[in-house]
Amino acid sequence: MRNRPALIAAFVGLTLWSACQSGARPGEEPIARVYDRYLYPADLSGIVPAGTRPEDSARLTQDYLDNWIKHHLLVEVASENLSGQLSEIERQAKEYRESLLIEAYLQQWVDQNLDTAMSREQIQTFYDENAQQFKLQETVYRIEYAIGDAGKFNADSIRYWFRNIERNRGNLDRYCSTACIDYQVNGGKWYSKDDLGRNFPGEDIAPERLEGADWIQINDQDRIALFRILERKRKGEPMPLSYCRTDISKRIMNRRHRELIKATYRDLYIEGGKRDHFEIY
Repeated sequence: MRNRPALIAAFVGLTLWSACQSGARPGEEPIARVYDRYLYPADLSGIVPAGTRPEDSARLTQDYLDNWIKHHLLVEVASENLSGQLSEIERQAKEYRESLLIEAYLQQWVDQNLDTAMSREQIQTFYDENAQQFKLQETVYRIEYAIGDAGKFNADSIRYWFRNIERNRGNLDRYCSTACIDYQVNGGKWYSKDDLGRNFPGEDIAPERLEGADWIQINDQDRIALFRILERKRKGEPMPLSYCRTDISKRIMNRRHRELIKATYRDLYIEGGKRDHFEIY
């Protein structure tokens, strides 16, 4: 019957409208059956998106009906052929359902109650108490730098200011704020050798240059970079705090998460005992 899908879609639409008007599901007529399982028009609510063309609506409805029938036929056959395992399957299904409920509830509880605020003092304290957990895998360098166009960059003045930084930090900062492409002259940042290669122009920086001087100039055709090495930390030493700040934040949040879950179980147990929700025989 070629027009059967269209008829089904029309029937479903009419019966859904009727059911919505009456609001009485017990009065519905089923539209499909598999053994003792019945499918009703209200079960198809939301299957066909609003605005779907009639031919597509018919196809979606028919596909749903076919899949529903196939699914429940297979469930029935599986139940018959696995009758000796049904109790174990039902036990696993029960445990899985309970685990899903617990997981969903705990996630909601954590989302609503987890303290996500984190101060610098908390991060510093965690770092101080656990510094040995954060070991460098390579040498890193704390540097101040200035990068400018090769044709406009006053390298001599910047080099002089770098060499006499304590007296000329203000001059350096003012010049860089107007004449540099990028700069960092107030305390510096930490970089590994690879970081320097990615962030600065010019040739690869040989390790001996990083170890043998407190300031270095590197060039390419368009830019000049001058930087001053303020401090070095070697492989195996504790990481600078800025190097592991993100990791510390994650660890603090994970610890708060575990503590909140643990407290939730404890409080439920205590409250359940007070209200006689459980007994131990």
